[in-house]
Amino acid sequence: MVRRIRRRSVLQGTVGAAAAVAGSAVLGAEAAAAPNPRMTSGVVVRVSGVVVEVELTGGGTASVPAVGFPDGWQLRPGDVVAVANADSDGAPDHAQPLITPVTGAFRAGPGSEALVGGQPVRVVRQTVREPAAAAPGSHAVALCMENRRERVLAAAALRFGA
Repeated sequence: MVRRIRRRSVLQGTVGAAAAVAGSAVLGAEAAAAPNPRMTSGVVVRVSGVVVEVELTGGGTASVPAVGFPDGWQLRPGDVVAVANADSDGAPDHAQPLITPVTGAFRAGPGSEALVGGQPVRVVRQTVREPAAAAPGSHAVALCMENRRERVLAAAALRFGA
């Protein structure tokens, strides 16, 4: 299980849960377009409580706490995460969501499966939904995490509406 640690005041108070996930996440496209020397990506290889062992993209591994995930979110081996180097020494500090946004019409499927814009997405109990329910065919933005081992996108948050 991953414990959510609120690191920024913007995540507290009146901000919606989906906005909180987006506010604490790194968008995959942003990470690719403008690499940050204090941020790298990696793949989770082991989970132990709130600490994850991550195989870093540039080589090596790091054991860091996971922050910024929805309450109760369980990381799995194969999940792609962003690893922040908060200190000037470049030592890995924490893992946070690396988000792939998917947009389009929402259609619930069997079990935990759904389609967003024709893309298969796993929706779990911990997925933050705003609002909580939506009519089939509603426009949705799914903030997803990629799992390379299972080859699936898991929705951390779903926003329905215009």
